[in-house]
Order: sequence, then C-alpha cells, then structure tokens
Amino acid sequence: MRFLLLSPLALLSCLPMSSDTKVFEYNVPPNVYFEEPLNESEFNEYEEIVFVAFVEDNRDSQEDIRLEWSSDLQGTIYGTEHPD
Repeated sequence: MRFLLLSPLALLSCLPMSSDTKVFEYNVPPNVYFEEPLNESEFNEYEEIVFVAFVEDNRDSQEDIRLEWSSDLQGTIYGTEHPD
C-alpha cells in the first residue's frame, strides 16, 4: 500500500485561481503629503502660517479617517472628525 503525502501549499496550488484575485497589504501606514508651507519657508513673528496636507489611505474610507494637527510646543492645534 502506498501513501502520497502532500503539503498544504501543494494542495492550494492545485486549486483554480480567479483572474480577479486581489492582494492586500496590512499594517501599511497612510501617506501624508504636505503642500504648504514649502520646505525651508521663513515666516515673520505673528505671521499667519497656512498648512495644507493630503492624506491617502487605501485601507480606510474617508469617513473613518481622523486627523489631528499637533505641535511639540503647543500640543493639539486642530482636530477634525472628517477631513475635507
């Protein structure tokens, strides 16, 4: 009597694969792109500084993303429930 022992990987390779197979990456941080202020910008004291940034997150919907602007000097400057 003969036995054939196949590994689970060998068994999986025998299964039909759909051309719609998707691969997901886990534990990938979102991408943040700062548009303003430009690198090495200089400002006068009391001058208003506008910050503009874009966030991309392929895992979470826009409704699930929470943003917070914070400073090592002032702490939380601005928080938003749903970014624009």
